[in-house]
Amino acid sequence: MAIEKSPLPESTLTWQEMAKGLATGCVWMLFRNLCFAVIIGNLALFVGGMLFNAYTPDLPWLISTGDYILQHHQLPHTDIFSWTFAQKPLVVYQWLFEVVISIWHHGVSDGMFIRSFAIAMMA
Repeated sequence: MAIEKSPLPESTLTWQEMAKGLATGCVWMLFRNLCFAVIIGNLALFVGGMLFNAYTPDLPWLISTGDYILQHHQLPHTDIFSWTFAQKPLVVYQWLFEVVISIWHHGVSDGMFIRSFAIAMMA
């Protein structure tokens, strides 16, 4: 009975060279997975922090200015919500955002609004 040769070519690498290549591949895979875990962990911490601490002190002012714009169909020309600078000239440079955030605020609950605001801030 004749022994058939394998169709695969015989390796010319020694077992030491193969072990070195395997070890290098394992180290690279471990490094890649560790980097991925660090990135996912940092992202989870960031998202968690933003979901519960993403409240800006200007948010009520933004919502109120958006309400004013929607009610009066014009931009405020003076600072109508300030105590110290009442009736001083005001440049509303983010009026579209204020209108959108006002509509959004009246359309969802407060908790959902804060969470969705935090997610939008991350984008």
